[in-house]
Amino acid sequence: SEQEKTSDQIAREVALITAPGQDHRSYGHDLSRERIALFDALLDAFARRGASVVLVLPPFHPLFYAFASANPDLKILRDVETYYRTLAAARGVPIVGSYDPDACGAGRDDFFDDVHPRPGFLSKLLRPLPVPGAVRIASALGPGSPKQQLHVR
Repeated sequence: SEQEKTSDQIAREVALITAPGQDHRSYGHDLSRERIALFDALLDAFARRGASVVLVLPPFHPLFYAFASANPDLKILRDVETYYRTLAAARGVPIVGSYDPDACGAGRDDFFDDVHPRPGFLSKLLRPLPVPGAVRIASALGPGSPKQQLHVR
């Protein structure tokens, strides 16, 4: 299964994904005015309902993040994180994690592919959530992961 791969197997997969000639556009989205307006409207809707929101930025695999950081086409990852942090500060919304694995203590063994941390790491990352019953929006605008979703607990 995907989650049973070793860190060496995953590192080989990341090397293939980041090889020259690969299409990396699926890992980034633009920060268009439309996306920002939609996300602001979503946060406004939660606020009107009295929901507590916490933004969660799950890290990327260290090898992929190093590649993305050096690739001008993937500068969007840093731009999106900066946007989320600025938005969180302006709205007083807590934010947990970082796309940068070093910033949140994620190592190679904490991932089961190039973009998805293992459940054990996610539990550790989410443990300090400040609000019981919080709505967590995992990268709703951010870097492309097919597992982007809204979690309510």
